[in-house]
Amino acid sequence: MRLVLTLLTLFMTGIFLVSSFANGLPGTSYHIKQMAIYSVISLLIAIIGMYMPEGAFKRLPRFYIIAAWVALLLLFFVGKEVNGAISWFRFRGISIQPSEFAKPAFILMLGYAFSKQLPPGKLLERIRPYAILLLGGVFILPIIMQPDFGTACVFTITLLIVFFCCVRLTYPMAGIMVALLGSGMAIIHRFPHALRRLATYKDALLLHPNIENAFHNYKLQESVVKGGWFGSGFWPCTGSVNPPLSYSDSFFAATVELLGVFSSIPFIFIYLAWFLHCGELAHRTTSLTNRIIYLAAGAMVTTQAFIHIGVNLGLLPITGLSMPLLGTGGSAFLSFTIIVTMVERLSMQEDGKLLPEEDFSPSPSLENA
Repeated sequence: MRLVLTLLTLFMTGIFLVSSFANGLPGTSYHIKQMAIYSVISLLIAIIGMYMPEGAFKRLPRFYIIAAWVALLLLFFVGKEVNGAISWFRFRGISIQPSEFAKPAFILMLGYAFSKQLPPGKLLERIRPYAILLLGGVFILPIIMQPDFGTACVFTITLLIVFFCCVRLTYPMAGIMVALLGSGMAIIHRFPHALRRLATYKDALLLHPNIENAFHNYKLQESVVKGGWFGSGFWPCTGSVNPPLSYSDSFFAATVELLGVFSSIPFIFIYLAWFLHCGELAHRTTSLTNRIIYLAAGAMVTTQAFIHIGVNLGLLPITGLSMPLLGTGGSAFLSFTIIVTMVERLSMQEDGKLLPEEDFSPSPSLENA
């Protein structure tokens, strides 16, 4: 199966690189075992998603959307604070990050919100874009309040990309978007954790002499410079890959140090290819629901990948985002697997590869929406 082989290739590549970064240092075996376990779980999710009965596949999204939003709210009551953010549920050594599982739910919510049939009337159609923005805020605001601004940026950019592709931008709409962005910036100033990250980024960007304040940023830049065009190579193994959290937040910088700029460029093209693939599926489909899902899925994965790369190259402040399907992070592994599986399932369904052609009933078409 194409999906399983693709995911397996990405997972094995990530495990191989992380093991090369760590090179036997303390914690190496833990992260490799974690990646291996979540890789197996992710592959099982992909297989189940592809062969799930059609009735269950259609009923599951609504429950999933509600459950993901409720989980975001529950964080403020039973969540655990890590590095200044309440982003995790912890139970018997297992950590779950609800904002990651909210990503597929957000994509599904956009798909259903844009394609839902409304009673006849121009007023309802005019209100729909504003209602969708409100629904988007329902997901994004709890993530901002954690605070998890990196993930909130991924959600916001995904929402904007879908809007620019599907909604005619009017002056009121543009004003509301600007007001929402301004409100987000005002909220950021309430959190010392976020302000510290912006301050350290400024120190690193301006080559401030107080390196201790921007240690992570400097380590990222040091790794990229050290890797050069061709990298430090795998042999002899010296365990000298520099950036902290090379298995997650600093995955791309560690890859550049190990492989060099030339050999790291294909990782960028992987995510560009995914975005173009989703765009091609969106252009080809006659289902408005599927079209929105394709666009949002392509934007969600590629946006997170490019923010991660931008941070690792010193172009953006530290966000704490991992490389999709390559760096460690159990919740992220599972959520991006769900997104990729969802896109693959819908595309194969439309091509008649999962159901007999006469049994397939697409979602409402763009012309009839």
